[in-house]
Amino acid sequence: MNRFNALDQVRGLAIAAMILAHFGPAIWERIGLDGVVRDAVGMIGRFATPTFIAIFGITVAFAYLSKAARNPAATRAKLVSRSGLVLVAAILVASPEMVETVLADERWGESLPLALILDGYGVLSFYVFAILVTALIIPYLSRNPYQAPLLLGSILIFFGTYLGYDSWSNSGQNGSELVRLYLVSGKYALLVNYGIVLLLVSFGTFIRREITGGRDVNGILMITGTSLALLGLSLGRIVGWRTLSDLQLNYDAPPQVWYLFMVCGAMMIFLATLNRFSFPGLSFILEQIGRNPLAIYVAHAFVLPAHEVLEAAGLPENLSMIVPFVAFLCYCAFIILWKSRDLGKAGNADPTLKAH
Repeated sequence: MNRFNALDQVRGLAIAAMILAHFGPAIWERIGLDGVVRDAVGMIGRFATPTFIAIFGITVAFAYLSKAARNPAATRAKLVSRSGLVLVAAILVASPEMVETVLADERWGESLPLALILDGYGVLSFYVFAILVTALIIPYLSRNPYQAPLLLGSILIFFGTYLGYDSWSNSGQNGSELVRLYLVSGKYALLVNYGIVLLLVSFGTFIRREITGGRDVNGILMITGTSLALLGLSLGRIVGWRTLSDLQLNYDAPPQVWYLFMVCGAMMIFLATLNRFSFPGLSFILEQIGRNPLAIYVAHAFVLPAHEVLEAAGLPENLSMIVPFVAFLCYCAFIILWKSRDLGKAGNADPTLKAH
C-alpha cells in the first residue's frame, strides 16, 4: 500500500510541539507572555510526548504487522536493532547531563550509577523498551492483530494504573524506585503508555485495512478522534481539571488514561485533517520532519547545553542563545532538503526508529 503521508505530518507536528515545549518558556519570559494564551501554548507543547506514543501504535500496525506475518524472525531482528539504535540516541541526548553529574560527583541514593540511569530517563528510554517489547510479541500480534493488542493493552493499562496509584509506593532513592519510575510512576512509564500503544495497534490495523480497500478513513478518524477527546476531557473533570493551566501543569505522572485518550483523540483529528487537506509548503515540511524525528530530537537536545557553554565562554546571553538555535534550524533545514528525495518512496517504515 502507499505510504500514509498524514502519519508523517502529524509526527512532524509533534516534533514542532516538542520544540515549543522545550524552548518556548525562555521566550515567553522575555516577551511577557502570560495568562490564557501562555496556558494554551503550553498545552500544545504538552501534546508532544503522548502524540509520539499514539503514532507509534498506529505505525506498528502500518509498518510491521504484515511483515511479521510473512517473516517474524526478520521483523523481530529489525526491531531489536532499532531498539539498540534508540538506546544509543538516548545516551547521546542524556550525555550533557551525565557529564555534569560525573563532574559534580552527584549521587542518587549514595550511588553514582543510579544517578546516571536517572539522567537517562526520558521519552527515548520509553521507546527503547517499547520497541524491544514489540519485537518480542510481534509474531503474536501479527496473528491476532485486533484481539491481541486490545486485550494485552487493557491488561497493561489496568496493572500500570493499579500499581502506580495503589500498590507500589515510593521506596526512596534506590534501584527499586528507578524500576518503579520506568514502569509505573514516571511520565514515560512503560505499562500504561505501552498499553495505549497496543490499543492503537488494533485501531491502526483497522485503518490500514480500510485504506488498503480503497475506502475513505477521514470520517472515521474525525468522529473517533472527537469522541475520544471529549470522552477523555469528560473523565478528567471527575479527576479535577478545571482550567487550561490545570491541563498543562498537572496530570503527567503517573500517566493518566483519560489524558492520553484526550491527546489520542486530538491526534486522530489532526490525522484526518492533514489526510484530507494539503497545505502548500507546510505539508511538505511537516512530512519531512516527521520522517526524520530521531535526528532532529537528538540535535535539539544540544541547543541548551551549547548555550550554557557559549555563555560560560563570555558570549553575551542573547547571542549565546541565538547561535545554537540558528545552527539547529540550519541542521533541520539540511535534513529536510537532504531527505526530501525519499518523498515519493512507497511504504511506511517507522522514521521514529530510523538511523540517520
